[in-house]
Amino acid sequence: MYKDPYVYERRKALSSDFCKHLIDKFENSPRQVQGATAGGVTKDIKQSTDVCFFGDPDWQEEDEKLFEAINQAKCDYHEYINTKINLTHHYNGEQVIIHPFLHQEVYDTGYQIQRTDPGEFYTWHHDYMGKTTAETLDSRRLTFIWYLNDVKRGGWTEFYHGGRVYPEEGKLMMFPSTWTYMHRGYPPASGEKYICTGWIYNKLVDLTNFTIQPKEGYKELA
Repeated sequence: MYKDPYVYERRKALSSDFCKHLIDKFENSPRQVQGATAGGVTKDIKQSTDVCFFGDPDWQEEDEKLFEAINQAKCDYHEYINTKINLTHHYNGEQVIIHPFLHQEVYDTGYQIQRTDPGEFYTWHHDYMGKTTAETLDSRRLTFIWYLNDVKRGGWTEFYHGGRVYPEEGKLMMFPSTWTYMHRGYPPASGEKYICTGWIYNKLVDLTNFTIQPKEGYKELA
């Protein structure tokens, strides 16, 4: 397992039967599209076939099971980093509690099943993205990936600062959605790779009664 304390892995987070069910439903879905990023389809950045679903009646059962799984995983991640990371207070020596969600409301925005064929890839990128609605200013906090099948050669997730996470059926990986976690999906060589991925957002600012007051003397960065 990858040793970065903020990268969480859990084997058999999804059952083998459910992983196979997701793959079968993906392959029979009329909603398959060419993989894209926030900037659209760019084949030198990402090559895959994707199906996204959120609030879709055709995927309601799967959506509910994945929501239950990621809600439990969120709690597991919180417990994991507070066990894995020894961060003591410099005055009293007590363990400092790490709050990855800062006591704020968090939510996911649905799920994306992705098939990467041999030779396809997702090049170096990070997952940070802000999202503004009429009421809130939100941002991605955590990335989650479930690997839906084993890949014998290639297909790993590689982090720029070192370390790989290998695809195993049912495995869950979670890590911070920040620029410090640049990563890529390495091309599978022995067969297709299937993942189900998404992000946990948190609500940073309630905009309903929020106004920005300029601070005297503050300078805008170039």
